[in-house]
Amino acid sequence: MALSYRADIDGLRAIAVLAVLFFHAGVAAVPGGYVGVDVFFVISGYLITAILRREAESGAWSIARFYERRIRRILPALIVMSAVTVLLAGVFLLPTMNRDVPKQAMAALGFVANIYFWLTSDYFAAAAETKPFLHTWSLGVEEQFYLFMPLVMLAVAGWGRRRQIVVLSALAALSLGLCVALTPRHPEASFYLLPMRAWELLAGGLLGYLPSGGRPRWLDEMLASAGLLMLAGAIFLFDDTTPFPGYAAILPVLGAALLILAAPGTWVGRFLSARAMVGIGLISYSLYLWHWPITVFARSGAVDLGRAEPAIILGVSLLLGYLSWRFVEQPFRDRTAMPTRRLLAATAAGVVAVLTAGGVLRAARGNLGGLDAQQITFDRARYDISPLRLDCHIASGIGRPGGYCTRGDGTKGEVTVWADSHGIELSSALADFGYRVTMITYSACPPALGYAPAPRPDCRAHNDQVLAELSAGNGGPVVLAAHYRVLPPEALAGIVATANALAERGREVVLMGPMPSPGYDVPTHLAFGRGARFRAADDGFEALLAGLDPRVRVLRPADVFCQDGECSMLAEGKPLLFDDNHPSLTAARLLAARLPDAAVAERQ
Repeated sequence: MALSYRADIDGLRAIAVLAVLFFHAGVAAVPGGYVGVDVFFVISGYLITAILRREAESGAWSIARFYERRIRRILPALIVMSAVTVLLAGVFLLPTMNRDVPKQAMAALGFVANIYFWLTSDYFAAAAETKPFLHTWSLGVEEQFYLFMPLVMLAVAGWGRRRQIVVLSALAALSLGLCVALTPRHPEASFYLLPMRAWELLAGGLLGYLPSGGRPRWLDEMLASAGLLMLAGAIFLFDDTTPFPGYAAILPVLGAALLILAAPGTWVGRFLSARAMVGIGLISYSLYLWHWPITVFARSGAVDLGRAEPAIILGVSLLLGYLSWRFVEQPFRDRTAMPTRRLLAATAAGVVAVLTAGGVLRAARGNLGGLDAQQITFDRARYDISPLRLDCHIASGIGRPGGYCTRGDGTKGEVTVWADSHGIELSSALADFGYRVTMITYSACPPALGYAPAPRPDCRAHNDQVLAELSAGNGGPVVLAAHYRVLPPEALAGIVATANALAERGREVVLMGPMPSPGYDVPTHLAFGRGARFRAADDGFEALLAGLDPRVRVLRPADVFCQDGECSMLAEGKPLLFDDNHPSLTAARLLAARLPDAAVAERQ
């Protein structure tokens, strides 16, 4: 039993997909555009729950017919995008980035991409912008919701309206509680997994139990306007520092829910029902499918689009989205042109095509672009990292004093490295150099007293604990290191306070300066055959030194890898950085050899 068509919901889809598209294209005006996915969840929950409820209560519900509709709606366009994307990845992405692309594709087709990307989200995983199927995590959440929701609706079909609302509300409250509780400590799980996202779909589902009309016109106008304002607030005011989903996700979810509830007949509803909005809403699924692979390929480093990059991403995505909707989605949703048997046969053939494309990519070892041996060597240098990243680096603070890794034989003495992730390779290099190294590195938590970044709420307590522990001992120099370029002024001041506090307590302190960086991924840049020289940007480090205790020694990586402001991306013939900011293990060894030369002189 179909619901009555609502043009305003297609318009809401347009807002959702355009928010995501502009956000991923790098349009600075929409830093919170990622909330468009949450809007899609609310819309999906509303439509699917309403359909299931009506069919279950009328006795016309069929699980076979339900999943046939899902196959027609989702799989054909997904299969075409997947097959083409796997092959294009071999041309636009480097071999190291292509190692798991076939697995990504199969996870997407199996609707478990959210679980796959959650399980592989660690330091050794490729950056998000090199994963062409990353966006399919949201399809995984939706389809997993569609596995249990029919069972729930069948179970409560014979109950009264109030009891059904209680059940769905309880499930939504449980899911929201998990989401809020886990976002600060386990943001990846909260972001990717259904138990922490189901409340958004259930919020949409509960809308179907509310009266569709009968309210005063002024009230609907006010509710719809408030919903649009909430959605706009999330899109334009949230950014990548907003803890998400958590409490923050309530704003766009509530905004979308109010629009679905009250928009018909209001000025907002007329805006959403405009022809252009409805047109984009109609192609929103295909547009969503294609926009992310296009974004990944445009930013892969294989081509330099310059300032035109966002416009090209937007234009190509819209074109492919329309073509996919017109020539894939529409034919497969037509039961006359595509009866069930033909649908299933075509779907099976499409899956085989994706598997074949994956086989071709594997046979070419991820290199369909004709890279030579030197380029492949540069590409593989992104694995020039310390094994201590697995064994010793922490992502959630130290739970007990003294729970630190120690490495090295100590023939050259002892040293402690206190840092964020920029101290890992240095620790390994110092151990190889003959020091007994105590490694205290906490991801995204610089050694800055009084500072706690949003992703690491326990960073301040962690640093206080480390200072107390190091103040009580005298185990050789303490080396401080951090990713300075991403830190706000208060964090930089906190690093100075840390160095001075250690010096006042009688510890020998060495402050490691920032690694020279061109601002982009160095192995990728070199692997695509581009030049190895760059001008070092002013990182403000010299100004930081003015407040240091005169006993603190300073080691500047720029003194090792740069001359007169010009730097090389190569260290002993290998990439200086293994990404866009972290020193490679090769570069870290050159710095470790210079530790005895760290000086207190020549500060500005």
